Amino acid sequence: DLHTAYRRQRQMCIRDSEHTAYGVRAAGYLPVLRGVSAARVTWDHELQDAPVYRLPSAGGSDLHRGAWVGRYRTPMLATADLEQRWMVWGPLELVLFGNVAWVDLEELHPAGGGGIRLILPPEESNVVRIDVAVSDSAWGIYTAFGETF
Repeated sequence: DLHTAYRRQRQMCIRDSEHTAYGVRAAGYLPVLRGVSAARVTWDHELQDAPVYRLPSAGGSDLHRGAWVGRYRTPMLATADLEQRWMVWGPLELVLFGNVAWVDLEELHPAGGGGIRLILPPEESNVVRIDVAVSDSAWGIYTAFGETF
């Protein structure tokens, strides 16, 4: 199962300065080790000068867990995630994960950790999660609704 997305964004900012951004996301899932292996890669690139709040960023509960929210904000950002998910009992799932952020084609920032998921009926997509992650810049405990990807 493979999911991909492409984004091209052209917006006018507050000071009438136009900027263009491109992004690509791909995720895949395979049954492995009596569970599910999930992988995701992302790439975002801001082509022209844009306000800081429009730059791609990583850190927080969804992209590059282990770094604080918005820790890496830069014109070019790529990430890769790998997770192994196991159903352990009833609606309880355990997860081990690793991820890396590639900042401006120069710096690699690794992170990893584990988490617990509670899958709520009636849909398997109704998930409450708690993750603990450590990176080369920080550590964090994250709670959120839904899988990371």
